[in-house]
Amino acid sequence: MFYKIINIIKKNFLVFVLLFIIFIYLFSYPMGTHDSFWVLPTGFSILKEFNMDLNEFLVYGVKDSYAVIEVNGKLYNYFPYGLTFLILPVIALLKLFVNEFTLFMYIKHFEMIFASLLVISSLLFLFLTFRFYVSKLWSAILLLPVGLGSPYLTTASRALWPHSGSVFLLSLGLYILIYSMKRKKGYIPLLGFLLVFSYIIRPTNIIPLFFISCFVLVYFKKYRLQYIFVVLLSVLVFILFNVFVFGTYLPPYYQSARLTIDANLLTTAIMGNLFSPNRGFLIWSPIFGLSLFALFSKKRDKHVIYLFFMIVFTHLFIISTFPHWWGGHSVGPRFLTDMIPFFSFLLCFFIRDFKKIQFYKYTFFLFASISIFIHLSAAFSKNTQLWNIRGGNVDQHPERVWDWNKPQFYPFE
Repeated sequence: MFYKIINIIKKNFLVFVLLFIIFIYLFSYPMGTHDSFWVLPTGFSILKEFNMDLNEFLVYGVKDSYAVIEVNGKLYNYFPYGLTFLILPVIALLKLFVNEFTLFMYIKHFEMIFASLLVISSLLFLFLTFRFYVSKLWSAILLLPVGLGSPYLTTASRALWPHSGSVFLLSLGLYILIYSMKRKKGYIPLLGFLLVFSYIIRPTNIIPLFFISCFVLVYFKKYRLQYIFVVLLSVLVFILFNVFVFGTYLPPYYQSARLTIDANLLTTAIMGNLFSPNRGFLIWSPIFGLSLFALFSKKRDKHVIYLFFMIVFTHLFIISTFPHWWGGHSVGPRFLTDMIPFFSFLLCFFIRDFKKIQFYKYTFFLFASISIFIHLSAAFSKNTQLWNIRGGNVDQHPERVWDWNKPQFYPFE
């Protein structure tokens, strides 16, 4: 009887993992932010008035929101509008059952549900990608530290940050890239559209757009013209839409010259983004430190591995030139959330090549457990977001990022 139960669990392990992750996502605290507040109302405006301006929401404080800008007398969400268009079908479904008053009353919860839906979808595409390299069981196991031991839990699934849509599109793009390498190449032009769309949602995704495009032009020579055509057409549509709505080639958010090349800032930011107790990616998710072992993987996969390392390191460099590198009133290493699909893929190579060595297998489970514990601690604590102002506003006192005394993931007060 016992062995039958074990076999049932093994055969259906993916289902158990996904149900467990969904349970955690839906019952941990929503962390709605002012940055994401106007994503859903913009969708309501598009469906009701066929425009993106928010003037009809004056009663809900739109004019006083820092996340709103005025262009030619009309008010718009300052942050990238790509996410609204990505989830417009589910917003349309929501609008059938929810009026504006209810939307604003429970907006944090609606954001959390939609964000969780995007992240779960991202996990499914990562699972399908892992399956090209490891077993179904190990692919499902990998979803646990990725889904529960990373900013997937504490950032991407908590509110409709651009990261939520970004990780979904990048995971789908990764799957199409690997599928094209392993099976059929005909979907490569679609990859170009997805990468441009990911840039529209999150401007830092110009990095994977650039590097993966270079890779495609070298690796998929027969599809160069189709790929270039789709990318250029997608960019052209984006530009024309901006001209029509904002009267300029790029929305104001994309025009912000917020990057600074300063040696001291760069060093501090890189170290902080990786190792600080309150924003350090490898402190909050030590499991992804094992991704470095992908460098010692099999020779035939080196080109993909080097591609993803170039994307990750360039992204780290760019976000570390941002004077506001700690990500404001966020939770943990928010700015590295978009790189989780790439880190996850590299971690998959570690599993494939080192899981038979007991030391490395136990190290994987130890680091995975630590990562999951840290993010669960932050996700279920009422004090997580309060950390940003407790003891001084982190934006005015960024030195708090280095404070080990009751770090942000510390669940008790």
